[in-house]
Amino acid sequence: MVLDEKQKSGWGWAQNSLVTINRGTGEVRYNPDFQPVCLVSRFVWPGAARISAASHNGGPVSAFRGSDGAMVILAQNRTAEAVVLEIQVDGRKAKVALPANADSVVLAP
Repeated sequence: MVLDEKQKSGWGWAQNSLVTINRGTGEVRYNPDFQPVCLVSRFVWPGAARISAASHNGGPVSAFRGSDGAMVILAQNRTAEAVVLEIQVDGRKAKVALPANADSVVLAP
């Protein structure tokens, strides 16, 4: 989860990490995967099932239905411009505004 500025494992392989800490300067950098992992771990509970989801005009979308029936939709805008995603999940359609380079969560009953 956390690597130093060399971004290598203890056995010397280049790795991806959620957080990078520069040992010389103490700078902490949260890498691109940090936010999606935080959102999934906060909103998608054990026992949730992944359900079909699609975005017709934008970035990746994933959806999950919890054991209580609640739906969580995770959407990402990987562009440098704000977008309005048109998302279809479980036969329902919604529009979600996302700022540039953003991750978002939509909670639906």
